[in-house]
Amino acid sequence: MRQPAYMLHKGSGQARVRIDGKDRYLGVFDSPESRARYDDLMTQWPLKNGDGDKSTLTVEELALLLLNHALRPSGT
Repeated sequence: MRQPAYMLHKGSGQARVRIDGKDRYLGVFDSPESRARYDDLMTQWPLKNGDGDKSTLTVEELALLLLNHALRPSGT
């Protein structure tokens, strides 16, 4: 199964990803916050789609996800 793409919603300038037929809006396109939200969703996506065994996460990727999460403003 192919990973959902990070895309621009031209009408709003928002980043979006379509997962299971539903668009999820991530924030301003190409912003660090929207990229972090996309990364978070893509970390969870294989597990929710039964592809958990094929997903690998390096220590570096895990550290970057944790850092992005820690630097995110509270309430988001």
